Amino acid sequence: MSFILIAQQMGLRLEEIAAELVRLPAGRTPNGADWTRISTALRRSAPKPLRQRFALPPPHGGATGGI
Repeated sequence: MSFILIAQQMGLRLEEIAAELVRLPAGRTPNGADWTRISTALRRSAPKPLRQRFALPPPHGGATGGI
């Protein structure tokens, strides 16, 4: 439930969130890899200004330079 509320606060629509949540495995508790896959997909769907506002890393997961 917290995941949904946070995603909504970030401006994602329920349809976008639901489309990813249905990909969670049935019959077992989601693991870290499952949540990483979902968060990566949702990060890709977030518009650039939103990613900047919430300091989300780039959707490709790579570094943007620096350290």
